[in-house]
Amino acid sequence: ELHTGDYCEASTAAVAAQQLERLRVAAVVGHELGLIVAAGHGLDYRNVHAVAGLDHIEELNIGHSIVCRAVFVGFEQAVVDMLIAMNGVES
Repeated sequence: ELHTGDYCEASTAAVAAQQLERLRVAAVVGHELGLIVAAGHGLDYRNVHAVAGLDHIEELNIGHSIVCRAVFVGFEQAVVDMLIAMNGVES
């Protein structure tokens, strides 16, 4: 699993872009090695889209964010909202 924390906690757009590029390269290398590449840590409804769009990442671990939102809107809606965010549409 690729740790997305540095991307999620980036203080500027430039740092976020740099961290996203590191994730992209790591996903490519993992794929070339025959690994199933997953990513997670700190992903939420605001930052998931860019990571979800990276090639070769087969799974995202986003449990905490979904559970927190589910307290207010229910699990079904929280998952629907995350799928929308992953596709780049704000919920």
